[in-house]
Amino acid sequence: MASSGSTGTALAHRGALADLRARRTGILQVECALGQEVARGDRLGGLSDSFGRRLAVVKADRDGIVVGRTEMPLVNTGDALMHIGSRA
Repeated sequence: MASSGSTGTALAHRGALADLRARRTGILQVECALGQEVARGDRLGGLSDSFGRRLAVVKADRDGIVVGRTEMPLVNTGDALMHIGSRA
């Protein structure tokens, strides 16, 4: 499973839009803004357990712009965390 320092996300492509999805259940702390330009590897947030222990760091898997993000702090495996759009 994901450990501290891993991305904790899976990437699903839909044309010029990519979904970052949770690889495990936890509490999400979002650290990016809508419209923010990101580069591959940029930190976008973190996933913690109910005791505050960091489970994973959420990082951008591609260059692009954050066009959507969840506002729900509790996420389950497979939930979409962020949507990153790329410039055509």
